[in-house]
Amino acid sequence: MNAIGLVILSFSVFFGVTPSYANPSLLSAENLSSAVQGRNAFIRSVREGKSSAFALSVLAEAGKDFSQDLREKGATQEADEFDHKFQASLTRAWDWVQAQSLNDLGDHPPLFPWLDQFLKNLAGKYGQIVYRLPFVQEMVMLNFAIAVVIKPRGSWQVNVDNPRIEYRKHFIPFANIVTYYASYYGCTYAMQKQGVESRQAKQLCRRAAEQLRHWMGRYVAPVLSDAVFNASNQRLRLTKEQLRVTTDEQLFERLFGRTFQIH
Repeated sequence: MNAIGLVILSFSVFFGVTPSYANPSLLSAENLSSAVQGRNAFIRSVREGKSSAFALSVLAEAGKDFSQDLREKGATQEADEFDHKFQASLTRAWDWVQAQSLNDLGDHPPLFPWLDQFLKNLAGKYGQIVYRLPFVQEMVMLNFAIAVVIKPRGSWQVNVDNPRIEYRKHFIPFANIVTYYASYYGCTYAMQKQGVESRQAKQLCRRAAEQLRHWMGRYVAPVLSDAVFNASNQRLRLTKEQLRVTTDEQLFERLFGRTFQIH
C-alpha cells in the first residue's frame, strides 16, 4: 500500500462518498429499519447498563473491516499486527467489562495501550494520512472516552468543576461512534441478505449511519448522558420519556428528500 492508496481509502470512507453506482432506491424500508434498530439497540444497552459490552461487540466488527481495508491495500504485515493486538485488547476489555458494574469506582488500563506506537509506525511507512482514516480516529477517541463512560461516578470527578458536563464530553463521542457502527452493520446486513452487492450496500448504509450519528450527537446523546450520570449518582432514574426516537421514514426523507411507501 502506498500513500495514494491510503488517500483514496481515507476519502472514500471518511467523507462517505456515494458514487454513481450506489442506487438510493435500494435503501428500502427494511434496510432503513435495520439501521434504526441498530441505533435503538444501543439506546437499550444504555438503559440496561450494558453499553460498554455493546460497544465492544460493534467495535469488533469495525476492526475486521479496518483489517480488511489494510489487506486490500497491500499492507498485509500491518494487518496481521493489528489483528493480533486488537484481539488481545478486546479480550482484556471484555474481562473488565464483565467484572465490574456501571457504578464501579476502579480504574482500568486504556482500551488500546499499543495504539499510539502502532500508528506512529504505520505513519512512518505510509505517511501522516493514516491518522485521517476513520476507524483510527475513532479508536483514539474511544481510548479516552470509554474510561470515563464506564464509570460515571469514578475517581475522574475529583478535580473536575462540573462532572456532569465533563461526562458529556466523553459520553457523546462514545455514543456517536457506537451508533454509527451499530446502524451501519444493521443496514449492510439487511441489504446483503437481500442480495444487494456489497460495495453498494456499504456506500448507501454509510449515509444512513452518518445521519443517525448526527441525530444521536445533537439530540439523543446529551439526554442519555445526563440520565446515565444522574442515575449513577443517585439523582434520578432513566426513563423512556427522556429518549428521542427517530423513525426509518424520517431518516429516508432526510437522506433523499422524499418518503417511501411500506407495502
